[in-house]
Amino acid sequence: MRHDAWIAEYNEKATALSAWVAEQIATYSNREHGNTADDIKAGLDAFNSYKSHTKPDYKGQLASLEGLYNTFLSSARNNNRPVYKPPAGLELTSIEHSWTVRS
Repeated sequence: MRHDAWIAEYNEKATALSAWVAEQIATYSNREHGNTADDIKAGLDAFNSYKSHTKPDYKGQLASLEGLYNTFLSSARNNNRPVYKPPAGLELTSIEHSWTVRS
């Protein structure tokens, strides 16, 4: 039962984090920055706030997700349980790759 709870928690958190990364990619892929100095400054201020406040919070969530996954793997191996393979796109490597390359 504990393993099933960990799998459900992992899937929920990985899905939310993956969706957030995709949202950030869409937001910051927009090359339109405005036509005035005030528009550009507002965009730059928003980006700086994202980099210094928002992104570190989500980086903590990524670290927490990695800890949860590693705890589950260790427990599964120690209890001769099958190793859980997350659905496509929710693997840690996939989320980390999207995070580092695009967000």
